[in-house]
Amino acid sequence: MSSIIDLIRLTKDLLKGDVSIKIDSGEIAFRGARFVLIDAELVRELWGIYYNYFGSATAVLFESLDEATGRVLRRRIGLERFSNVKDVLEYLKDAVRLGGYGVMKYRVKDQAVEIVVENLPIDLSFSDEFRNAIFAFTKTMIASLLNVEVKNLSAEGNNKLIIEAIMK
Repeated sequence: MSSIIDLIRLTKDLLKGDVSIKIDSGEIAFRGARFVLIDAELVRELWGIYYNYFGSATAVLFESLDEATGRVLRRRIGLERFSNVKDVLEYLKDAVRLGGYGVMKYRVKDQAVEIVVENLPIDLSFSDEFRNAIFAFTKTMIASLLNVEVKNLSAEGNNKLIIEAIMK
């Protein structure tokens, strides 16, 4: 855990005025938007707990949780202030990197959006059920956050996620 804190402090130093951090409460503010830090390893643990109770319905639960998360993030970050989807994607790219969730790249052509997240800190090959829950979580968050229709999600290897969407 201390390595995560050291990484956050280093990131704070690199980004200077963009980031404020309260280590005690696990809060981070990035360009004025407040987040609560969640260690990526907890995602798999959380899934395991839910899966013990809900079985394959866990994917539906993750989907519902993330639709709400996407709406809250959209309001909290104030994404409506951005003039186009590329601005939102640039912001999201920085947030993904800062949050330790990998490296995000994107491509926008006409109404099509492709997002690739590499070096995910979670192993998508852990189990089909886990991967499906992560896909459901990601699909609804991206759809809600970017106001797009997610057409396809796929994984390459164990830590690369590809999202294909169409703008509404």
